[in-house]
Amino acid sequence: LEDAFDRQRTFVADASHDLRTPLTVVRGQIEVLARNPNPTPEEVRRVSALVSQATGRMEAMVEDLLLLARSESAEGLRLETVETGPLLAGEVEGMSFASDRDMRVGEVTETRVDIDRELVSRALANLISNAITHTPEGGRIEVSAVEEDGMVTLAVDDDGPGISPGDRERIFDRFARLDQARSSSAGGSGLGLAIVRAIAEAHGGRAKCTDSALGGARFEIELPVSGRDDH
Repeated sequence: LEDAFDRQRTFVADASHDLRTPLTVVRGQIEVLARNPNPTPEEVRRVSALVSQATGRMEAMVEDLLLLARSESAEGLRLETVETGPLLAGEVEGMSFASDRDMRVGEVTETRVDIDRELVSRALANLISNAITHTPEGGRIEVSAVEEDGMVTLAVDDDGPGISPGDRERIFDRFARLDQARSSSAGGSGLGLAIVRAIAEAHGGRAKCTDSALGGARFEIELPVSGRDDH
């Protein structure tokens, strides 16, 4: 219980810190504009752009916080039986248009899974986006699904710098910040991998990071095999 309270206090402190920065930008820029009785159109556009960027960051963080809260409870799952092949292909196709990475679907089991399609799609999108962020132009990303021991493992492999063994657990923490070049918070809200873990655990599985055969990182999400026999 004490550990839970400690984690809650840390989460609140980190969230407050991350929200304080864009709020400071918004307040500062508005005050600068207010002190000038006759701001030029260029100055108004400059302030507007900075405020829009800061508020967009805050909106993204709030949306991720709400998604994280929903993901942490199995009671909120809207389960349906899903084929992994089309699920993976859809995510890869949808994200490949905005990236110059070599993105492909690897091995895919025909076994179906009982999942909340929306949440698992978001988890996959987070992992693919993370791989894109940490691979060079032309870098390789492969998404796969393998069945083993009554679970189906969705995996995203890349040929980026990878994750050191000592950071592979805490990278899933909320607002995790790593000393190395690869961080879960780089360019985002810092909640992307925490959401992945919450979604996996809500489904009765887990999320983990290991070495990839491609030379970089391999992120995995375990999901339960469908109990239905109509496939």
